[in-house]
Amino acid sequence: GTNFQKLLKTFTIVIVVCSIPSVLDYLALTAFQGDAQFRARYAKYGEQIVTLLPLLLVFVLRSSGRVRYAAIASVVLIWLLVYTTAGRVNLLLFAFGLAAMAALIFLLSRFKRYRKKFALCLVFIAVAPVPFYIVSLVTGSAQIPIVERFSDTAGSAYSNNFRVLMSSVSLEMIRTAPITGVGADNYGLQFNNFREAYAIKNPDDPNLAHGEVGIVAHAHNEFLQIVAELGLVGGMIFLWFMAGVGLMGIRAIRNVKRGDLHSIASVVGLLMFLASSLVSAYSFRVMQNGILFFFVLAVAAKTTLNDRAEPNTAPASNVRRVNRLVLVGGIAACLALFLYTGSRLTSVIVTQQANQLKDLESATARFRTAAAIDKDNPDPRRTLGMLLLRKKRYAEAAPLLEESITIGRGESADYSYLATALSLSGDDPGAERAIAKAAALYPRSPFVLARYSELLERNGKYAESAAAFDRAVKIDERSAKTWRAMIALGPKGVSDLAARDSSYIQVMELQPQLSIYAVTTERYIMHPEEQRFSFVKVTSNE
Repeated sequence: GTNFQKLLKTFTIVIVVCSIPSVLDYLALTAFQGDAQFRARYAKYGEQIVTLLPLLLVFVLRSSGRVRYAAIASVVLIWLLVYTTAGRVNLLLFAFGLAAMAALIFLLSRFKRYRKKFALCLVFIAVAPVPFYIVSLVTGSAQIPIVERFSDTAGSAYSNNFRVLMSSVSLEMIRTAPITGVGADNYGLQFNNFREAYAIKNPDDPNLAHGEVGIVAHAHNEFLQIVAELGLVGGMIFLWFMAGVGLMGIRAIRNVKRGDLHSIASVVGLLMFLASSLVSAYSFRVMQNGILFFFVLAVAAKTTLNDRAEPNTAPASNVRRVNRLVLVGGIAACLALFLYTGSRLTSVIVTQQANQLKDLESATARFRTAAAIDKDNPDPRRTLGMLLLRKKRYAEAAPLLEESITIGRGESADYSYLATALSLSGDDPGAERAIAKAAALYPRSPFVLARYSELLERNGKYAESAAAFDRAVKIDERSAKTWRAMIALGPKGVSDLAARDSSYIQVMELQPQLSIYAVTTERYIMHPEEQRFSFVKVTSNE
């Protein structure tokens, strides 16, 4: 109907508008060796594209004249977003969606009239990336970005191993709280607790070497995350929902020879979304993804289940009353969401404002206001803690840094900053406990184990110190030795040592690099004279 076409056009236009800057960024990457980080900004739209693609292809097939060519241009542009972001799953699902629709059009004689239009669309899709290859040849680019992306075996291995770790920790959550789960939207807050529990049981799992940098908020598997957060109850509700989607799929397949083209297209779109959810960090967690999913779900329900719907015999007044209640409920939900997101956004804005203030007391008051507005935002606490650390107010910095870890942070560098604040405030046992916690979370990290070894030695626990360092050496000898030297000598000393001895590596080769700044922060406080030698600059808030 008209409303369906309006919504389809609206969703398409929004995604097309997002596709244009992605294409421009890709050209900049190809021509000027620009920043490949743009892919992360636009990759989240891939899930929406593969979900909408089958219905958009149906629109192409059933339109004519200028509208048809505008629709084909839209398909090409959203294809280029998927192409330029080079997400492996998005590319595979886009190809699968095309293949499913092609099979439908070319294998069933009743859709014979659409074959030329579909073939034309395929030609445009195939030809669209050619200009990018021409740009690569003209600019003399050593590598075509998308080819480089697919040949990055190390990156693929890291991504796969990281997902395995997320699944392992998610299963640990499910085993621990199988009925109630860890709480809705609590995955990120609880992740480190269950990562530690999993690491204690499986200290030799090589995948524990991953996830040391970045705040983990998603399982990269929507189904596992739902069960981990909501437990058996939530899992059963979602399973019931999936059974409904499965029923629509069965009905669409049964009626494929006589049903509407929209029915199979909408079901294919739903399957694309659910397949992406197996590896995606977005899925239902991104509002616009959910809106688009339920739009496609509504189309599938209308076209596959409508023939069994009984006539509505309710009085018109009752229908209007129900509609009003639904409208009021929707408005109330939107207002509640607006207030919630508004408070979180306000906390972020106030934190940024506090960052710009030069007066310490004014900045402190503003940071505390931001923390009070959103009690789950670790950034104002961490940033204020780092500010106080640089101002040598260590006893005040430590609780703030610890609280920021408790409510969401927890990278190895965060624990190192906390240990620095505790140590410089005279609490060496507290610093040791902080790094012991990090060692439990990251038992495969040479940095954490080297840092732990140094603190144990400082506290006179020489045997335990040697054991911790021996564990680090077994994981990566050169990194372990370099980190220990970095802690003891600073970046200048390590740079000189690496120049003389090949068993050490250069400072900027150490991983994770954020931990380099954590170590140099402590070195610069204790040995300010080293700053004139170092080529590592600590940023204002790090």
